[in-house]
Order: sequence, then structure tokens, then C-alpha cells
Amino acid sequence: MEWLLTGAAWLWQQLQAMVSVLWQQNWGELKVRHFAAVALLYALWHFLLRPLVVRARLLHRFKSQINNKRWFFGRVVKVVDGDTVEVRTMWFRVVRVRLQYIDAPESAQKHGAEATRFLHKQAQGKTVLLVCAQNPDRYGRVLAEIFCPHLRRSLNLTLVEHGLAWAYKGTKAYEVAQQTARRKKAGLWRERRPTNPAQWRQDRKS
Repeated sequence: MEWLLTGAAWLWQQLQAMVSVLWQQNWGELKVRHFAAVALLYALWHFLLRPLVVRARLLHRFKSQINNKRWFFGRVVKVVDGDTVEVRTMWFRVVRVRLQYIDAPESAQKHGAEATRFLHKQAQGKTVLLVCAQNPDRYGRVLAEIFCPHLRRSLNLTLVEHGLAWAYKGTKAYEVAQQTARRKKAGLWRERRPTNPAQWRQDRKS
């Protein structure tokens, strides 16, 4: 703890000195240690304080969604397709996550690329909150609802609202969102008879 207090005091001293130099416009008094202090402050903000602030905001905004479920924070490092991502956890482990309650068009299916692009735009590189199902799916993927700092609802529900995924039956909020998207002819609902991804996969097997 002593070294932490000493480091904080040094950082504060250097920043004060730098502000004084800039205020007086004594450019020749700027030292390497002043720039080192600024770089250190930026690193502290970017790698430590900012992630903590984002996580606190996520937890505060979506705490009602947890309901005694397993949850964790992570950073989306890869978008696999319209309903699957890879997330790096706080312990630097990368896990594959399947978005729960929805089924997006397959990559080779019509609107599959559109769903993937949308998911990439919304989630890639973002710190997210994952609220998980008790068990993984049959492929060993984590099943989860994903919450992003800039969205009012889960990423899963947002995909359905934009007509870029089908809702599973029995998920009331998702089915309502799908009906709304269908009425607005959003995304895949622009098609007269869009093909459910489950049916598309079955047709490909036969």
C-alpha cells in the first residue's frame, strides 16, 4: 500500500508541475518525467479506471436482468456469425458464446451477412455483461443474454427488433419484438416468406 501512495503522490506532483509550466508557458521547463506522468495517467484510465466505470454502469443498468443467474463481464474479441461471438473474460480466457433465445440467419443464408455485420458493429471490441443459462448448449457454447453499454436492451433482443433474428417460441418479450419487426417489415421481414434458420439447416441436410 505504501508504494501505491508514493506512486500516486509522485504522479500528482508531476502533473501539478506540468500544469504550472504550461500555464506560465515556460516550454523549456518541460521534462521527460512530465510526459511520463501523462502517459501513466492515460494508461491508468484506459486499462483500469475506464473498464471499471463501464462495468459499474452495466451492472447498475441491468441488475434486474440477473435474477440469481450466473453472470460475468467480458470483452467481445470476435464475431463468428449473426448469433455467436467469442468473449475474453477478466481472467483472459476466451469463450464462445451463443446468444440465447434467438436464431439468426446462417452466414450462407439470405440476411446472414447483414446480421453478422450488425452484430459486429454493436459488439466488436465492447465490454459487455453476460447473463448466462445454467448449462451450455450441445456444442459446449455458453448460452447468454449479452448487454452492451450503449443499448437499452440486450443485444439478443435488439437483433430481433431489427429483424435480423428469429425469436424462440415461449420467450414472450422476444416474440413481441418479432411481431413488431414483422409489422414494420424490418430486416428479413422485408421478404414475403423468409426462411427460418432451423428450416434452412434442415433443408440443407436433406
